[in-house]
Amino acid sequence: MKELMEVGKEMGLEGTDLRAFIKDEQDKERESRLLERQAERDRLDAEKNKLEAERQAEKDKLEAERQAEKDRIEAERQAEDRRLERDRLDIQWG
Repeated sequence: MKELMEVGKEMGLEGTDLRAFIKDEQDKERESRLLERQAERDRLDAEKNKLEAERQAEKDKLEAERQAEKDRIEAERQAEDRRLERDRLDIQWG
């Protein structure tokens, strides 16, 4: 506030005009700090969302890999069942 008073006086302001100048400048500084805090909150929210999206993508990837492995094992089991059935038929008709 002291600095603002000095600046206002250097501009030739006194009394009510000086007080109005100081109040306006303080309001501007307050608004600027508020905007900076909001920008920081927005940045942190964006970072949080990015990390959550990355975690979800990794989870989805692992689930897809797990399902692919499960499907591969099932396909191998079915192929083995068919082979065994062919062998059984070959022995039966053979």
